[in-house]
This record gives sequence, C-alpha cells and structure tokens, in this order.
Amino acid sequence: MAALVGDYAIMHICKEPRRTSEHTGHTWVYEILQGHPIHCYEMFRMEKFIFHKICTELVEQGLKETKGMRVQEMVAIFLNMVGHGLGNRMLQERFQHLGETISRHIDEVLLACLKLSFKYIRPQDPMFRDCEVKIEVINDIDHFFKNGIGAIDDIHISFIVSPAEQARFIGRKSIPTQNIKVVCDWNMYFTFVLAGWEGTAHDACVFYHALTNANLNFPHPPPGFFYIDIHDL
Repeated sequence: MAALVGDYAIMHICKEPRRTSEHTGHTWVYEILQGHPIHCYEMFRMEKFIFHKICTELVEQGLKETKGMRVQEMVAIFLNMVGHGLGNRMLQERFQHLGETISRHIDEVLLACLKLSFKYIRPQDPMFRDCEVKIEVINDIDHFFKNGIGAIDDIHISFIVSPAEQARFIGRKSIPTQNIKVVCDWNMYFTFVLAGWEGTAHDACVFYHALTNANLNFPHPPPGFFYIDIHDL
C-alpha cells in the first residue's frame, strides 16, 4: 500500500515540470512580430499587417485573451498548426503550454474563423449586378464568358481521421481526404465553400447537396447567368 501511495505521489503530486524554457511562446511571437518581415511570412505564412488584421477581426468575432495567453499567441498557435502541419506535442514545446491548453485555444480560434467565414465567403453583390468578366481570354472565346459570374471546382485536401472512418475518406489520392466544393468570382474572392465530404464522394454528389440544401446558402446565379466548371476548360 505504501508503495502505491509513493508511486501516486511521484506521478501526480511531486511532478517534475516539463515546460520550463524561458523562451515562452509569447516571447517568440513578440520577437517575430518585431523582427524581419520575411521571418513573419515564413513562420505564419502571412505579412505582419495581415497577421494583425486577422487578430483584430477574430476579436470582433468573439475571440478573447485569457490570463495566460494573448490573442496574438493563440492565432500564432493556430497558424503554425494549419500552415506547417505541427502536431500538439510540437506546439507544446514551441509555445511552452500544456497539451490541453493548446487544444482549447485552437478550438477557440477555429470557432472564431468559422464565424468570420460568414462575413467574407459570400458574393459581394448577392444580385450579381456586376458580372463583367475580369480575366483576360484569348483565341476570340471571350463571348463564352460573357454571362459567367465565376468559377466552380472541387479540391481534395488531406486530413487526419480515425482508423475506423478512414475507408470512406480514401479515394484516388490513396490517403484520407476531404472533397471540398469551392466557388470564386472574377475578383478571385471565394463566394462559397462546402467542406467535410469524404474523399470517395463524387463531385456531382457534393454539388447536388450544395444546390438542394437551403441551409448552405449556395449563391445561385440569376436567370441567364452561369458558373464555369474548371473541369470543362
């Protein structure tokens, strides 16, 4: 019994601290934002002013700093995960936080990003009154694009899924992927994104779901106008 109590004390009471580096995540983020512009682009995949703009936008969507972490560090953790593919353990070491803390703040930033998507991923003009083609075409085929209001395509993006779910997500890429439907206008702004479909799903099936599910708010073109399917070019 005494041995069990001793083992418990060693594991849960007299634990040796693991994240003891003096170079904390806050210090690292501050150095990057105060340093060379290229360093920020390499670490966060964006320029400094864009990083600060995103932080401001996410705060407006409800992201709040805590006693132990500022918004800039939360966003930096999220960007290192999506931009460099770092796992939780690597992020723990880089930012000197517990795994639960890392996961919780990633979820908070992701939730704010989802709210932000409703603000930006939509047509600039829901009535599509300005449908003039903004791209340069050749070989005298511009008349084919006259009433086009944008381009539509599917893309497969790899992601991690539990072994029990992998079979339906492994398609032609031989790895688990999501089949994502995207639409953009001639100004290269995304106006619709539908994510989450398994990699084995046919593009037509995903498209039909986008068209028939009213909750997704697919931007239907006005009569006489159309989207250009990239696969047909």
